[in-house]
Amino acid sequence: GDDQAPHKPTKRRPPKFSRSDSAYLRRLGNRISTLRAEQGETQNGFAVKVGISPNTMMLVETGQTATTILTLRKIAAALGVNVGAIADEDEEQV
Repeated sequence: GDDQAPHKPTKRRPPKFSRSDSAYLRRLGNRISTLRAEQGETQNGFAVKVGISPNTMMLVETGQTATTILTLRKIAAALGVNVGAIADEDEEQV
């Protein structure tokens, strides 16, 4: 077999988001991940339930994508909360 597949060096892309936006997306993903885990859902199983790909779910939960408001709405609905419960940060600032 081919034990040594050619390895492309990964090019460092400039950050897609500002530092504060990136931090927000990570916190958002964290809230989603925590709520999902509290409900005993796996990331993959939850993605299927929401109707998005497991890869998209992973990107959302790790803050690597600014998902659409419609996807956020589906995620919130599947978690049984409103969008504000995962998107708003007013009570989070401790």
